[in-house]
Amino acid sequence: MTLPVDATVSGAFQATRHRGLRVAMVLQILTALAVMAWLGLTLPPMLASTLATAAAPILLIGLIYARVIGTRADRPWMAFAVFGLDAVCIGVLIATGPFASGPGIVAGPLVSGALLVALSTFALGSRLVVWTGIAMTLTWWGAWIWCVSGAEANPGTLFGAGAIAGTLALLAATAVLAVMIALVRRAIVEGEEAVEARRDVEGAFGRYLPEAIREEILETEGALEPTERDASAIFVDVAGFTLLAGDRAPGDAVQILDAFFTRASAIVGEAGGTIVAFVGDAFLATFNLPLATESYPDRALWVARALLHASRKEEFAGAKLELAIGIATGPIAAGAVGTDRPAFMVYGDTVNRAQRLQALNKELQSRILIDAETANGLSAESDLQAIGGVELRGREASVAIFGV
Repeated sequence: MTLPVDATVSGAFQATRHRGLRVAMVLQILTALAVMAWLGLTLPPMLASTLATAAAPILLIGLIYARVIGTRADRPWMAFAVFGLDAVCIGVLIATGPFASGPGIVAGPLVSGALLVALSTFALGSRLVVWTGIAMTLTWWGAWIWCVSGAEANPGTLFGAGAIAGTLALLAATAVLAVMIALVRRAIVEGEEAVEARRDVEGAFGRYLPEAIREEILETEGALEPTERDASAIFVDVAGFTLLAGDRAPGDAVQILDAFFTRASAIVGEAGGTIVAFVGDAFLATFNLPLATESYPDRALWVARALLHASRKEEFAGAKLELAIGIATGPIAAGAVGTDRPAFMVYGDTVNRAQRLQALNKELQSRILIDAETANGLSAESDLQAIGGVELRGREASVAIFGV
């Protein structure tokens, strides 16, 4: 179910709303104090005292609600009640104050009503803005009728052009502000959805996936078009990691793998490859898929040698690692599967062959094995050692392989 914009408020947005309401209450308090001071300086003491009493609830409401905002006692309806009571208090001031006659009956409510509606926008809620505008309009008309009903007035005076024009102006301003707030909230929600989508992609694909792939997934809303083309697959396993991890705490074993995968992702990315899957203490990377690259057998072999060199010269979270690597070249299919949390997958006989070549290293006491397709695709002579034909599980014919 899709929630309305006003209901999709994250913790950060809710905190912003609370800050806005506090600012609105502070401004309301300052405005009430300024009005009370103005009344005391410009009106006779008796009238000033009466009007100050009418203005005092606005000050009191602001002080109380400012202390409640964001606490456990805060409730969504309280903001509506506060602005509604403010509108009533302003109506009382209008009906009993110096604006009760003459052109001030239009100018006074228009200014005070517009100010109250403007303060409601600080809560970033279009519903609150509409509520405040309607409440202010109703109290304005109540004050207007109160002021003119006691006079010998005809209907034209009671429903004067000035009051109607002022009402329309206030309602128009309310509508504009409400639409503006709704658009702002929608933009924030869409921004949050975009951030969440990025988090989903990064969570599903890991922080080792190249930025170019993440951006393409985001642009296509997680649906990379299925692709099949010749590519090189490299399967890398940390040999003997189960035994290595058995002598360490689980957290230490995770740190070792994280350090190695971080280093490996940098090497693979430098060669233009993509790590597409992690399987325990092993990973699978591809070249020329999904990102197109040239000389992909050369790139795959360069990565294999660079990884082997790093494992011999470096430590990962204090541990020395041994690697077993298999490389195969041929048709590979790839694409993103899933909708809520998409996962990028590659599959095909070439991928299976790379994994089985990696596993064959243990039997042959080697570190890097490549198939004939990879060897034939190399652009320059390399110090390959022809091993001959071997039988791989799942294949009827023997496969010519080479050691590095």
